[in-house]
Amino acid sequence: AEGGRWQRGRYPALVDWIGRMHGDGALLCSACSGLFPIAETGLVDGRAATIHWDYAPAFREDFPAVALHPE
Repeated sequence: AEGGRWQRGRYPALVDWIGRMHGDGALLCSACSGLFPIAETGLVDGRAATIHWDYAPAFREDFPAVALHPE
């Protein structure tokens, strides 16, 4: 995430890999801006998540289906 903005579609191989790993049973975790590529997979839609407070406004705008709790 550059300047608090995640550019969707910039890392398709990474996003695809994350989805495949989850499909194979991997437990997904993230720190700070690592939530952006996980969210791009759609796997956290409808779920609660946290992120660094400085990224929260951009994340909420890009991924409104995720219940974000930066606190």
